Amino acid sequence: MAAAMCFFWEPLARYLTDDGKGEPIALLGGASLWPTVLLRMVSIFLAIYFIFRTRLDLDNNLGEIAEEMGLDQTIPLPAVYPDWPAYVGRERFWKRCISAFFCTAVMCGIVF
Repeated sequence: MAAAMCFFWEPLARYLTDDGKGEPIALLGGASLWPTVLLRMVSIFLAIYFIFRTRLDLDNNLGEIAEEMGLDQTIPLPAVYPDWPAYVGRERFWKRCISAFFCTAVMCGIVF
C-alpha cells in the first residue's frame, strides 16, 4: 500500500488539491485538513482489510473444527451432535456482521 501511494502520489496530490488551486497538502505544516483525511482513509482501508481477514480466519477455523471432530458442514447432525448446527449457524459471516452491528450501535449510543 505504501509503495502504491508513493508511485501514485503526484497524480493523487494534483487531484486532491484541484491542481494546486485548492487546499495545499502540508502534512506537517500546521493546521491542515490533509492529516485528518489521510488518517480516515488509512482507517477505512484497515477496517476493510481486517473484516475480510477475520472472515477468512473464521471460515478456516470452522473447517478445522469440523475436520478434527469428523463432521460434515453440509448436512445437519441433530442426533449425534445436537449443538453443531447451532454453532455453525452462529459462525456464519452475516450473522456475525449483524451481531457486530448491534453491539456497535449500542456502544455508540452509550458514548454519545
